[in-house]
Amino acid sequence: DIKRLSFFRLNENLIIAIAFPLLTIQLLGSVWLLGEEPQQHGSGPHDYLFLSKPSPNLVLNTGEKIPSIGLGTLPAWYIPGYKPEIVGDAVRTALKQGYRHIDAAWIYENEEHVGAAIAESIQRGVVERQDLFVTTKLWNTFHDPADVRGALEESLRKLRLDYVDLYLVHWPVAQKKGTGRYDSGPGTLADVPMADTWRAMEDLQRAGLARSVGVSNMGVKGLRELLDTARVRPAVNQVECHPYLPQWELVRFCREQGVVVSCYSPLGNPGRTKRPAGEPAVWEDPAVLAVARRTNSTAAQVLLRWALARGTSVIPKSVTEARLLENLLAAQKPLGLADWREVSAAGERVSIRYGKADRFLREGQAPEDFWSESYASDTAA
Repeated sequence: DIKRLSFFRLNENLIIAIAFPLLTIQLLGSVWLLGEEPQQHGSGPHDYLFLSKPSPNLVLNTGEKIPSIGLGTLPAWYIPGYKPEIVGDAVRTALKQGYRHIDAAWIYENEEHVGAAIAESIQRGVVERQDLFVTTKLWNTFHDPADVRGALEESLRKLRLDYVDLYLVHWPVAQKKGTGRYDSGPGTLADVPMADTWRAMEDLQRAGLARSVGVSNMGVKGLRELLDTARVRPAVNQVECHPYLPQWELVRFCREQGVVVSCYSPLGNPGRTKRPAGEPAVWEDPAVLAVARRTNSTAAQVLLRWALARGTSVIPKSVTEARLLENLLAAQKPLGLADWREVSAAGERVSIRYGKADRFLREGQAPEDFWSESYASDTAA
C-alpha cells in the first residue's frame, strides 16, 4: 500500500510538472506569439493590442518565426515598362540591407526574378537559406484540390527552392481554370469549397513543401468557418491594414486564435499609377505627419511602427534603395502609446480600402458584402 501510494504521488507530481508549463504557455500566449505582453486596458479603446517593444520576429502557431518587417515584391505587370531586373535588384538590395522576409505570389509573375535574386544572394554568401522566410501564394484558378500541389511545385521551381516558409491561399475565391488576370464577373467563379482547398493546403505542410500555410484577404466570418473544420490551423492571415483600414475586430480575433496578421499595403499603397481624384491618402494624414515631425521620422516609418505596435507583421513594397532602408529602419524606434493612439484615431475620421475585389463579386453582391462575408460566392466558400 505504501508503494502504491508513493507511485500515485509520483505520477501526480509528474502530471503537475507537465501540465503547469503548458497552462502557463496558454495563459501567456500573447507573450509567446508577440514577444511581449500587451498593455492592460487604458483610456484608449484599443490599448489591449498595443506593444511598447514589438519583437523583430513573430512566432507562428507552427513554431516558425516570421520577421516583423518583410519586402512585398511588386507584380511584374504593376510597373510601367517593367524589366525583370527591377524586382530582382530590389530583392538583392533588400537582402543586403538585412531583410529576411520576401513575399511573392504566382499571380505577380515575378517568382522567377525573385528566385534568381535569392539564389544569387545565397551563392554570394549574403544570406543562408535557413535564415530566410519566403512567402508565395496559391492563385484562384488552382483551388481544386487536385491542382494545389502542382501549383506550389511550379512556384518552387521558379523560386529555385525546395520549400517555402509560408504558402497562402491568395483569395478565398475559386475561379475557373483559364480565367485571365483581368477577367471578372460571376461567370468566372468556380464551385470549389474552401474547406476542400484547405485540406490540400494541409497536405503541403505535412509533405514539407511549405513550413506553414495560411490565408489572405479573409475576414472574421470566413476565418471562423475555416477554423471549425481545419485540422491544421492557418498560421497567417495576410490582409490590407493601415490606420484608415485598421480592422480592429479581425486583428483581435486572429490574436485570440493564434493566427498572425500580416499587413499588405501598410503605407496605403502610395505607389499606384492610377489614384482616383480626391481619394484620401493615409500617408498624408495630419495625425501621421504630426507624429512624424515630433519623432523625427518619415510618414512611412510612422505607419509601419503603428502596425508593428499592434503585433502585426508588415510587407511594404518598394524598389528604391533609400526607401527600402527607410522602411527596414522603422523597427528601431517604436511608437509611444500617446502617438500610437493619435495615429489610431485617424481611422475614426476616414475609412477607406485601397484594394478592390470587384472582379470577384457574385451576381447582385455589393463590395462591402464581399468583405463582410469573406467569400465571393456561396459555393466557393
